[in-house]
Amino acid sequence: PDEIEPLLPVDICECRCVSGGGELVERDDALQAIVKVFFRKTDRNVLLYGEEGVGLTTVARLLAKALREGKYPSLRALRVLWFDLRGLAQEDYDRAAERLMRFIEEEPERIYVVEGFCRYFKARFSSVSGRLRRGEARLLLLAGMAEYNELSALGSQLSACVETLRLSEPNRNDSGVSRNSSAVQA
Repeated sequence: PDEIEPLLPVDICECRCVSGGGELVERDDALQAIVKVFFRKTDRNVLLYGEEGVGLTTVARLLAKALREGKYPSLRALRVLWFDLRGLAQEDYDRAAERLMRFIEEEPERIYVVEGFCRYFKARFSSVSGRLRRGEARLLLLAGMAEYNELSALGSQLSACVETLRLSEPNRNDSGVSRNSSAVQA
């Protein structure tokens, strides 16, 4: 079949997100850092990474919720679409990732949340990074630590096309999100 089921987007503005205890866990520090990048005229791509279970998915859903509720009025009209490429077999993965890139280029006035994109990004870094820098879309890539560690070997080339933000468990002494090793103030 030509359609690859995991490539179908989920409009996460319709999703609800709760923590294991049933309470919504606010992560304003991370939201502020992401939205700051999204307000730029160019280079509106964020790589949000962290340990498994730290809340990457929660932050993406909180972003959609904040937009839906009008917290960032100039971004409110943008749909937030979620793509998950993680479960695809290798033979389907490359084709799906390329279709996603074309879709993002053709429909830039959206916010794209993408999981499982780092493998494609690294394998075709020169091409993908150029396309991201030229594009107008707002892209939020979610990555675990292993994926980030692979990409971080690209050094300044990576930071030229995406803003990297590390999400950690928040505590009293830490805002929970850092940019290029320095704390982001919410």
